[in-house]
Amino acid sequence: MNSIKRTFYFNLLLDSFVSFYYTVVPDSKIVDQFYAIMESIQEKKQTALAENQQLASLRDWLLPKLMNGQVTVGTKEKMSYKVAEGMDVAAEPGGNV
Repeated sequence: MNSIKRTFYFNLLLDSFVSFYYTVVPDSKIVDQFYAIMESIQEKKQTALAENQQLASLRDWLLPKLMNGQVTVGTKEKMSYKVAEGMDVAAEPGGNV
């Protein structure tokens, strides 16, 4: 019964707000400009979220290997890690592993 009461009061407040307040509706040119700006921001946000997910996945894969010694980090000039027993992979600065 409490949820019904809350819903009733919420609807009553919403109705009174909508009934007594005015809003400004911009013309379509301004809405289109806003949409173009926000679309660009949204694309950047989605790209950043995808990159963060990929980095988190890489972290989750790499951290246990660092902790148990399967992966070692050398100097800035050369980094190497063991993929399997007896097999080394090297990465040069600026390159992809």
